Amino acid sequence: MRIAVFTILTFLLTSAAGYAGEVKGTITYEGKTIQPKYAYMITGPDVMEPEMKVRILILSAKDLSAKIESCDTVNCVDGWVKDGMTMQFEAGPIAYYWVSLEGGTLQYSGATHRNVFRPTFDTAERLAGSIKFDDTPDGGGKADVEFDAPLTKAFGAAH
Repeated sequence: MRIAVFTILTFLLTSAAGYAGEVKGTITYEGKTIQPKYAYMITGPDVMEPEMKVRILILSAKDLSAKIESCDTVNCVDGWVKDGMTMQFEAGPIAYYWVSLEGGTLQYSGATHRNVFRPTFDTAERLAGSIKFDDTPDGGGKADVEFDAPLTKAFGAAH
């Protein structure tokens, strides 16, 4: 009986909104490297084209669960990513990413081919797999990560 209750509670807690998934690996920009610990996926309208719905992967060195949960818009979440990376997934071959390090003082946004994402899960409820790219020759970021990101929050508004 205890095992059944524990299993049910574990499932409920890990399925709840705000839950962070795991990430292993490194994100680098301008010689600074972090090892993110938390993975999230949010969905909602694109900030630039609100009629388009997107999925955004967030990899962070800090737990952002409560901060993401407190946001009412997709745009609000960007302000909380100070040591990590976001990557936007939508239809098409391009994935847009943003690296923010050193408490947000070092930032870079760029685009890379979507094929840098090697999925093990790619659904509306979960993104998992690996991302590996190196844009440092062009002055960009570098990532070599494995992650499992549950849907943390679905937003209805971009701004």
